[in-house]
Amino acid sequence: MKKTLFPLILLLSVLMIACKPDPIGGGEDDNNDTLPETPLVRKYLVREYMTDRNKPSLIIKWNDDFTRIEYITTDSGSMYQVNYHFQYYEEDSINVYTTVPEVNQGTYFFTRYTCHLNNGRISSLDTYFNDNFKYTLHYEYDDKNKLVEAGGACFVWEGDNVKKMYYSNGNYTIVYDNVIAETVDPYYTLPYLLPSSTQFTSCGSYITKPLWKNYRKWPGDYCYDYECDSDGYVTNVYIITEEGCRKLIYCYEYDY
Repeated sequence: MKKTLFPLILLLSVLMIACKPDPIGGGEDDNNDTLPETPLVRKYLVREYMTDRNKPSLIIKWNDDFTRIEYITTDSGSMYQVNYHFQYYEEDSINVYTTVPEVNQGTYFFTRYTCHLNNGRISSLDTYFNDNFKYTLHYEYDDKNKLVEAGGACFVWEGDNVKKMYYSNGNYTIVYDNVIAETVDPYYTLPYLLPSSTQFTSCGSYITKPLWKNYRKWPGDYCYDYECDSDGYVTNVYIITEEGCRKLIYCYEYDY
């Protein structure tokens, strides 16, 4: 395992994070419930599981210093597996193209897309099906560089966490009314909010979701329990059933 402690200034200069979250323990929105400023540990999600530890719902391969993603695999080992490969063109754009196993039953919106970057953030994203252009998604940010819209999906922020998600046509709204302040969200250090190419995926509409600094409770009336590592990163999420049983629903693995 690679173990590197990055200075704060270096972190902010090399990480091209769309939502520009503050490093752990830093920023104006911190309070006494957040993680201490030192030691500064920054971990990166490499695997996510949903109940089945033999079939990762998400695999992320990073370069050596975690400044770039090389590929992402969703729903590994299933009939809906999709592999996303990343090609970088200086600081201007990223081309993401997909491959799938021979046995695959997914329905796809696109087979590749190009992210156009402006000051390290996505300004627009062009989608293609094979070589045919389909549509463009536009990304908008507020005066604090928080992502507030991506292709019609709108986000309302409170500090370093999204509190509400809705679509610009008003048809769909999710309110995130709780975050667990002393835990770190697995997607926190991921660069960019990137769409999924298929509707059949355990990751939902996105393959990366860097919209929360702190782990959030999912909407609904269920009770949850969380386990974290020594640095506050969530490692396991359990749902508590009506009978009081503790059922594992998410597992996360990190590297650093």
